[in-house]
Amino acid sequence: TTTTPYANWATNEPNNYGGNENNLVMNSDGTWNDVSGDDEYGYVLYKADGTYTYVAGPFTFADAVADANSKGGLVAFPRNAASNQKIQDAANGRTVWLNASDSQQEGYWTYWDMASLDTQIAGLTNAQIAAITTANIAAMETADVATLSNTQLGALTTAQVHALTPSQIAALSAAQVAALT
Repeated sequence: TTTTPYANWATNEPNNYGGNENNLVMNSDGTWNDVSGDDEYGYVLYKADGTYTYVAGPFTFADAVADANSKGGLVAFPRNAASNQKIQDAANGRTVWLNASDSQQEGYWTYWDMASLDTQIAGLTNAQIAAITTANIAAMETADVATLSNTQLGALTTAQVHALTPSQIAALSAAQVAALT
């Protein structure tokens, strides 16, 4: 697990109301609220290709994680304000699960299932890499781009390379940058 580098709590949240609010939802306004994992909501599916797609519930948190995994992705979690906005846009005014929990230590919020994303990214074939749209390349999280192998980066088309953002490129190692050319 990883501690969350970004937070967008609603006023007076998190509050662990009732002593069992160990999971997160994004409210329709993009702010966050801690809730019980037994509550039911839809979620935004995040895939390694940078896409965010709303999936209608109702799902408990555990059911949402399992459903996202069965679809080859994971329940989205914002790493910064830009990805928070992407999740909010995909949710389109709905309250949705976020992929974090403080169930291991109260008040210490961590990503719940990010290791599966690294595995998904590592498993992308060159053909799958080449099929990612330039818009989705630009939308990929910087940390996700940095996990691409030199072979995967070498499979990017010229248009995809030009779609990389400066922060995505800055996160690459010298060997990864060399693989782009």
